[in-house]
Amino acid sequence: MKGLLVDYLEEAAGELAEKKERLRELNRQYREIYDKQIKEEIEIVRREINKKRAEVVETIYENLDEMKHLKKYFPELVKVFEEDDSIGDILWKK
Repeated sequence: MKGLLVDYLEEAAGELAEKKERLRELNRQYREIYDKQIKEEIEIVRREINKKRAEVVETIYENLDEMKHLKKYFPELVKVFEEDDSIGDILWKK
């Protein structure tokens, strides 16, 4: 990761939000059609989401000092990230 942790978290939140929206859409389609191909695509998107979440956790651990400084000096910013549906639960645990 190059750049600031904040930039990375912002980008990751956007990516996860897109993937979760895609997953919701696929689930809706699957409920209507019950197609095996849609089910397989659902599993692919789930794996991508889990992979990205693991990447976010790893990046936070790699930049733990920066995360501590963010929490200390910019608690409002961290609060905004924690309230985000995409990465909030990841940050809340850390």
